[in-house]
Parts: sequence; C-alpha cells; structure tokens
Amino acid sequence: MTHLFGNLTCLELYIFHRDTNTSDDEDLDTYESFAYKSLFRNRTDPGPPLRQLLANMPHLKTLAIGSSHYVDDEDGIRYPASLQDVIRSGQTWRNLKRLRLEAIETDRGELVEFLARHQRSLVELTLKDMHLIHTSWLKHQACRGALSHVFGYDRMSAEHSERRVPL
Repeated sequence: MTHLFGNLTCLELYIFHRDTNTSDDEDLDTYESFAYKSLFRNRTDPGPPLRQLLANMPHLKTLAIGSSHYVDDEDGIRYPASLQDVIRSGQTWRNLKRLRLEAIETDRGELVEFLARHQRSLVELTLKDMHLIHTSWLKHQACRGALSHVFGYDRMSAEHSERRVPL
C-alpha cells in the first residue's frame, strides 16, 4: 500500500449512505455492517484499513474525513468512527495544512494532542458534527481554552453549527 499511495498530498474521503426505505436505526445497522466496520472498526492487527492507509501517506497536505451519517436517539449519539479509528496514535504529517473532520467522535485530550503535533503546519481546521466523549461542545470555553494552548486566542474563531478555526 505504501507504494500505491505514498506520494499523495490530498485525501478527501466522505462516506455517504442513505437508504430511504429504512428507519434511521436500520440504516445505521446497514451502514455499520458495511462501511463502518470494514473501513473504521477492524480491531485486528494491524488495525482499521483506513488508519493503515493514512499511516502510509507521509506527504499529506490536505486531509478531510467525514461521514454523512450519525444517529442521535434515546440511546445517545452513535458516530461511525472515533479519531483513533481513523488516525493512529502519534501520527504526524509534517506538511499537513488543511484538516477537516466530520461526524467523528473523540475526547478533548486526544484531539488537542493531535492538533498540537500539527500546530506549525496547519493553516485551516474544520470540525463539523464532532462528538466529544466525556465532555461536550456546550462546555465550549473549556474546549476553546484547550485549543488556545495549541493555537493561541489571536488565531482562533469558532461558529456553533460548524466549528471552523482559521489559523
């Protein structure tokens, strides 16, 4: 896989899935059994295929990963992937300038650590429909404070519906 994708500088992957003949729960089950499990949640060594693929793309300048589908119901929010399903722990792309993550769950520490490793190269960050584990975007001041240590307040702005942080 390294030889095939090793020189790519841009990857934009969005998984869109909608079956209008099923309910959201049935749709998510179909989604989970196909894209969700095959791309993101293969827990066998060496890990999820998407994470393996990204680990073999050292020259990335633009990375956009997202999904059109998550369910918010009485059981809580179910997202198709976590940040650790997509990006291996400690992964760093020295040339990463633009990052967009959409409909992915993570905890604040994991997100801040990843962003800290890329603070010198990132010029654009978009976080959309992200789910923070063990906290929420409603505690925005704490999240903003954690990110400000990485980027500095003077380089940050945020919007409620889509957290876009021009750096």
